[in-house]
Amino acid sequence: MRFPSASVRSALRAWAALVTLTAALLGLGAAPALAHDELTHSTPASGAHLSASPEKATLTFTNPLNEIGMAVLLEGPDGQDRTLAPTVSGRDLTVDLPASLSGQQRLKWRVVSADGHPVEGVVEFTVGTATGGSASAPAPSAAASTAPEASASAAPAEAASSSGGLPKGVLILLIALGGAVLAGGLYAGRALRAKR
Repeated sequence: MRFPSASVRSALRAWAALVTLTAALLGLGAAPALAHDELTHSTPASGAHLSASPEKATLTFTNPLNEIGMAVLLEGPDGQDRTLAPTVSGRDLTVDLPASLSGQQRLKWRVVSADGHPVEGVVEFTVGTATGGSASAPAPSAAASTAPEASASAAPAEAASSSGGLPKGVLILLIALGGAVLAGGLYAGRALRAKR
């Protein structure tokens, strides 16, 4: 049995290094997918102007919720916080709202992500004609963040169209590395066949 030449062994080592590097980067790239849960939708939506007081508020997150460490407060126009009792069903957190709300309302929420980190945000909405508007559908706003004053509502389609949290630069790098691994494998295979 003949052993491959030094150039073929070098090509195989380079190809193996590229495969290892690509696997490591793909492993790092998967980490954001396991990161903090995010609010994908709220009813009422953040920024909504409602003509009547809603009975419930529902917050929908990217993953099923952990009930430990969860808190929901409602701040009315008087600046006073009322503690609300959340119920959880999968990815949805629902709270019963007090009757006859009026004016600017701030629904402040805090949940614990599946990874154990707290995530919090605020959904603001107005009941009545405090701003002169009637019931309307607001444009989607930014997704939830770990900042306590963050606005937290986004269309579900926005969450579905995201790249899993990977920046474009990282995706381009992973595609380039994948191409290099493929090219290295093809080169090594041809070099081995040529030596036979």
